[in-house]
Amino acid sequence: MSPQSGIIQLITTLTTENVNNNQIMTLYFSSKSIPQLKDRSIKERQIIIQKATAKLNTPEKLLLNLIKLGILVPMFLYLVWLDGWMLVLPPMLSVLAYFGVYNLILLRLISKRINIPDKISS
Repeated sequence: MSPQSGIIQLITTLTTENVNNNQIMTLYFSSKSIPQLKDRSIKERQIIIQKATAKLNTPEKLLLNLIKLGILVPMFLYLVWLDGWMLVLPPMLSVLAYFGVYNLILLRLISKRINIPDKISS
């Protein structure tokens, strides 16, 4: 399997969830909205998310890193070109893009890899 077909397959799985069962892709805006993590404390959710993120495969990690680059590179380019009060705009837009794009995709990817142990260990 070539890297391009792996990324295309990953994007396809991100955009559709079980087409045969006609399920709609669920977007998670926070870790608390993931059903497996709903009743957990913030500390437990962070530990579980960290472990689930470590389980991501290479194409998924590549996609997440490319999204981060797509958010950060334009911000630094605009910081070079802008001056005055306009310097505040690129970092603000980057933070919004991070939570609006990157975090949604990260939570979506890890939601399939979450397995909840009985006791959380650090």
